[in-house]
Amino acid sequence: GIETAFAAGNFNVRDHGAIGDGKVLETAAIQKAVDAAAAAKGGTVFCPPACYLSGTIRLKSHVKLHLEKGATLLGSTELAHYQRLNFLALIMGNNLDEVAISGEGVIDGQGKTIADSVIGPVKPGKYPDAGEAKRPVIINFRNCRGVTVRDVTLRESACWVQLYRDCDRVTIENITVRTLAAITNDGLDIDGCSNVVIRGCDIDSEDDGICLKSSRRECSDVLIENCRVRSSCNALKFGTASFKGFRNITVRDLEIHDT
Repeated sequence: GIETAFAAGNFNVRDHGAIGDGKVLETAAIQKAVDAAAAAKGGTVFCPPACYLSGTIRLKSHVKLHLEKGATLLGSTELAHYQRLNFLALIMGNNLDEVAISGEGVIDGQGKTIADSVIGPVKPGKYPDAGEAKRPVIINFRNCRGVTVRDVTLRESACWVQLYRDCDRVTIENITVRTLAAITNDGLDIDGCSNVVIRGCDIDSEDDGICLKSSRRECSDVLIENCRVRSSCNALKFGTASFKGFRNITVRDLEIHDT
């Protein structure tokens, strides 16, 4: 099963060169730990309590990134430190099997600096140039099977917080989202995914809290339950990039406030 794969070995980012002072760029060290776990045919990459500054990390199949309580992954404020998978992202994965992010730690995109440098000036009566293609999201998974994101806190993305596109079997559980760094700060975007569970999440976002889309595939078999949402826009939204439609979506027991 999925947990068995991750239990194959533990790979501490400190053992792969991470310092954890929040100032030295740790991208290479964290990526080394991920690659070592992948080479071992699966495992858990541990970030013990400390601050880790990083650019893009590419997760691999059968690898879990685990942030222990007191651990903070800081997104770099330099655009040059990010790679693109449709969107720029801090953590990304394409065409992966069984991948996870877990733990009671924090991922802080530090997004305001990049967002302020990219977004055009807001002029009265004119919609600003949002520049979404130039702003990194925190999590971006595409074409993946078996994605789990659990217990972490996601803060201050430069763009949308997390995007799951054309994925099957996605579980997002007990996460906290706090993002008011920029316009179009969606809390959670599910685009063309199937067999999705979003449960027990607490989301406070500048833009849509939970947004379902269907750009290239139908969005189907989705359960959203027991979440708390505050949004400066829509708490729950179906409608952006809805080309392929929605089927078998269940939403229940949402607490929506100040939206």
